[in-house]
Amino acid sequence: MIPDRHLDYWLRQYAIRTVKTPSTVRVLRRAERIRIGSTMFITLLEGGVELQAISLALQSGDVSALRRAVVTTRPGPTAVSWRLIIGQWVIPLSPGALPPTALGPLYAQVAFLSRQHRWDDEIAVLNTVIAIDQSGRETRDNLVAALGNRGNAHAHTGQYDRAIEDYDQAIRLNPKEAQVFLTRGTAYALKDKYERAVEDYDQAIRLNPNYAEAFLVRGVLLRALGQRSRAAADFAKARQLNPNLPRPPE
Repeated sequence: MIPDRHLDYWLRQYAIRTVKTPSTVRVLRRAERIRIGSTMFITLLEGGVELQAISLALQSGDVSALRRAVVTTRPGPTAVSWRLIIGQWVIPLSPGALPPTALGPLYAQVAFLSRQHRWDDEIAVLNTVIAIDQSGRETRDNLVAALGNRGNAHAHTGQYDRAIEDYDQAIRLNPKEAQVFLTRGTAYALKDKYERAVEDYDQAIRLNPNYAEAFLVRGVLLRALGQRSRAAADFAKARQLNPNLPRPPE
């Protein structure tokens, strides 16, 4: 057999570069306060090499690493539910990095980022969700929900016009979703367009006559517009529907 000269080079002449293996690995640590009844607990998750590898996989776009993270942090063989504290980990959204089947983890991440009030990160994730939804792979209701959530995030960052654009699109897709009219009305109110906001609250109430929050906020706007008798009627209706709602500000 005649030796392959290229193979001979790699076997006999190529100088293998020395790579030092670190003797220590930075410990990952995530902490979260959890209230159960009147007692506050602090849950701490920490680990070295394995969790470090999982976090690097998450940062590179490997959403399957979420499953490994869940399995790794299982507190015991009999546990059927437990908290996974992922802190600041965010799945990157480079084009092509996420297959359509990754929508499930993205929806969960949207909810997590919203609870953390990380609006810009939430918008970035929702941009990908909406792009996938608009490709026809998901249902209309999912797209309406994603547009509504992105509108809410835009509103939280003060981008009311962009929020209204998202609400407009959601309403075109489903003009019977009362909550979207409520949130669009709120965006108009925050732009000091009270009359326009009242129109949206009117429609939200027409779609859902038991929408206590819509009566409450419409009452606040009507009072600001000087229509105090209508405002008082809305406050009374809101309290009738939900006695636990906060009292309107004076």
